Formats: sequence, C-alpha cells, structure tokens
Amino acid sequence: MTTPAAALAAALALAPAASPAAAQDPAPGGGCGPHPAVWPLASEEDVRCQEEACFGAGDAFSCSLLSMFRLGRGEPGLAVRPARAACEGGDAHGCLDLGLALDLLSPSPAPAREAAAAWARACDGTEDDVPEACFHVARRLLAEGRFREALAHFDRGCLDGRLEKGAHEPACRALVRLGLVRGMADRVEELLGRVCGAGHFPWACVDRANMAVAAGDVEAAVRHAGRACDLGLWETCRSLGDQLLGSGDPEGAARRLGDACRHGAPRAADGRDGGGPWARACADAAGLLRALGREEEARGLPGPARRR
Repeated sequence: MTTPAAALAAALALAPAASPAAAQDPAPGGGCGPHPAVWPLASEEDVRCQEEACFGAGDAFSCSLLSMFRLGRGEPGLAVRPARAACEGGDAHGCLDLGLALDLLSPSPAPAREAAAAWARACDGTEDDVPEACFHVARRLLAEGRFREALAHFDRGCLDGRLEKGAHEPACRALVRLGLVRGMADRVEELLGRVCGAGHFPWACVDRANMAVAAGDVEAAVRHAGRACDLGLWETCRSLGDQLLGSGDPEGAARRLGDACRHGAPRAADGRDGGGPWARACADAAGLLRALGREEEARGLPGPARRR
C-alpha cells in the first residue's frame, strides 16, 4: 500500500537547476584570458573557453557554468563530466548539477547513489548550502519513508536562515504539504507566516490568511491578505477590497480595490483577465474614491477607471 509520504514524494517533480553567482566578464580583446568565466554562454567560443578553464586549468566555477549550460540545453550526458569536476573542486552548484544530470540519465542504483551523494554534499549544513539540493535530498529521504530526516532537509531548503536571501519554493511548498498531511497545523501556520513575511512567495500569505479565516481570526486574515496584495496578487486585493467595503470601511476598500486595479493592469493588457473582474475592480475603486472626494486619485487609476 502506498503511504501518504510515498505518494507525496512521487508528486514532487524535479525542479530546474539554480543559477550560480554572477560570472566575471570575459577578457578584453577576445580570447579566453586568465579568467574566462562568462554567462550566458552565447557562442561556441564561450563554450570552448569554459572547457579549457574547466578541464585544462581545473577551474571549478567554469566547470559549474559549463554543466549548467549543458543541462539547460537538455544534454545531461554532457553535463556529468563538468559537474563532477565542479563538485570535486568544491563548487556546491556543481554538486547540485551532478545530481540532476545523473538523476535524469538513469534511475539505476549506481548513478542514483552518486546523485544522492552529490546532493548531500551541496546540502551539508554550511552557509554554502544550495537550497535546491536540500530539496532533492529531502525528496529521496521521503521516498524511503525517512520522514523526520526529510522534514529537516526541506526545512534547510526553505527556512534555515535563507528567507532573506531567497529560498527554494518547492521545498517551502513541500513543508506545507507535509505539515498538513501530518496534522501539524501550528507548524504550518508559523511556516506560512515566516515565508509570507519574507515576501518571496505571495501564495504563502494567501494560505496563511485562509487558515486565519478558518480559525475565526479576522485580524490575522486581513493582515496576511493585505501582505499578499502588497506583493502583487491583484485577485487578493480585489477580494480584500470587497470584504472591507462590506464591513463598512470605504477608505480601506478604496485602497485595496485601487491596488487590484494597478496590480492587474499588466494581465489585462495582455488579455489574461478578459476585462471582467479587473475592470470591475477599477470601476469600483474609482467610484469609491470619487465618493470620498478624491477625484484626482480616481483619474490616476489605469484602464477603464480613467474613462469614468
């Protein structure tokens, strides 16, 4: 029988490779130069320079760039050698790429073991951890039924002091799903609050607001929905504006419906909204602002609000 943990592990797909730190500029005047690292690799000459630096000079960063290039081109077989060299040279992103390439090439035991070891090396509890590698370590641990160890590695990929620097979104989503599967509501609330507060993933704010609604905590629901709105989720702005208007707060409603109008303008411009809900949010915001005596603000809204 498939356990919830095994089913969840099967549902977690491979995520794209993370980008290494910004590369150095190529040497002036052509040629590879002493430090040829350049990204993106836009020509055959760029690729040749990375190969020379990687395989000739043993430059781990060039190896890492080369492995990322090969993976991006859908060439995992050609990514293995530079990724392995980068990993052995101490480049954590190279270890991540080695695991990805091996995992794509073959599910057989030997490559799988090397992939797991490479990911573990890139997620070793140091400040150089690659969050995506921690996610892949956790995914394998979960498939083996090692829940507590998997949870710790998902934690390392999502939280573990990284939120201010960026976190791996699939790891954060996995933590939420694991917490819900295991009935760890308090932990999920705390996790969503931290992820929402860091401002990387607006969906966490929406999920936290929904949990607050279910618990009857209106203040927390409004606070987290407001954060999702501030992060650009125009649909949440619109829903929040409607709720504030229904609760007798026209000032708050005008603000949030105005946010919906502004945040949703790009979607309406490229046809993803169809003009319906977004146009209504703009019209409602403009109407409220005019009722509050703020004609200039109403005219400053994008789209259909300007024409009313």
